[in-house]
Amino acid sequence: MHKKWGVFLEKIEEKALNEILERNDTLKPEDTRRILASVSQVKRKILNYIHQEELPEELYYVLVAMTEDVMGFRTDRFISRIHVGDTVTEFSQKNEDMEKLLFSYEKELNPFRKFKR
Repeated sequence: MHKKWGVFLEKIEEKALNEILERNDTLKPEDTRRILASVSQVKRKILNYIHQEELPEELYYVLVAMTEDVMGFRTDRFISRIHVGDTVTEFSQKNEDMEKLLFSYEKELNPFRKFKR
């Protein structure tokens, strides 16, 4: 852990923050704290789900994708209908419940899930 932006970051959180900033060019430096809060929240949800103390490196991109979903950056997941003639695009509700989001990633998370003692 080291201190950056007034917050103690773990290596994977800083890496996820940098990845999200790189992939989403509309973000500004003032969005950093909000992104970090979301990364931490999603990471905690993943760890609680898989019953582990540390996030396996293999789940790094799942952490990034879930954080982008929570923050609404990945609009492709929320398009419900596209009509080409006269261009109509409909979006489903963006603010998915965190539990629904978590279960949409079950396939990626379940191989790392341990039984609770």
